[in-house]
Amino acid sequence: MTITQFNKQNVRDIQLEAATALQAVAAKYGLKVELAGGTIGNIKTVLKFGFSVTDTGSEKAEFAKYAAMFNAKAEDYGKTAIVGGKQLTLVGWYLSRAKYPVRLRKADGKDILYTQDVLRNFGVAVSNRMF
Repeated sequence: MTITQFNKQNVRDIQLEAATALQAVAAKYGLKVELAGGTIGNIKTVLKFGFSVTDTGSEKAEFAKYAAMFNAKAEDYGKTAIVGGKQLTLVGWYLSRAKYPVRLRKADGKDILYTQDVLRNFGVAVSNRMF
């Protein structure tokens, strides 16, 4: 199949195929591939991919280090809850974001930020706001 013009569908197909091809490189280095968007034009398309470490040991240690700031415990790392109809996992903090310091992970592996109030869904008391 020869592409003469880009559209959302053929770009999505290319992006998924490229991500699959990059999996071998990522696996070699113990990483995971993430789709990171891009831009679509009629004759030129730019696709972005991200790589992240799969070793959660350092992520878990970072979580434990700052958990007390949010009335959480180290054991709260990895807890799941339904938030807004989606299953999310508590994985960390984003300390430079005062309004959205809680980092949750969606099932597809993408991280999203929430306010501290979301911690109630994970059984964490939210009374002493640090931010």
